[in-house]
Amino acid sequence: MSLLPIMAENFGKMPCAAQLIYGREDQVAKGSLEARIEQCRAARPDLRVDVFDNSGHWAMFEAADEVNEAVLAFHLAAVK
Repeated sequence: MSLLPIMAENFGKMPCAAQLIYGREDQVAKGSLEARIEQCRAARPDLRVDVFDNSGHWAMFEAADEVNEAVLAFHLAAVK
């Protein structure tokens, strides 16, 4: 999904809470990371966005502890 322009539109259609996770050095996410995030937020203002430094496209491996913490916090907040 990183390369598809439809990503922001899809976030806007989701009826549930949504989280966007990126590694700051993601080479697959072409163009401006900030612009992609803005597009997604325009479609989904309540979108939770987590960007991890010192990681790329595989942030879930490269920053595993931080990503796991963010995912857990997202889900815990969704059930409250």
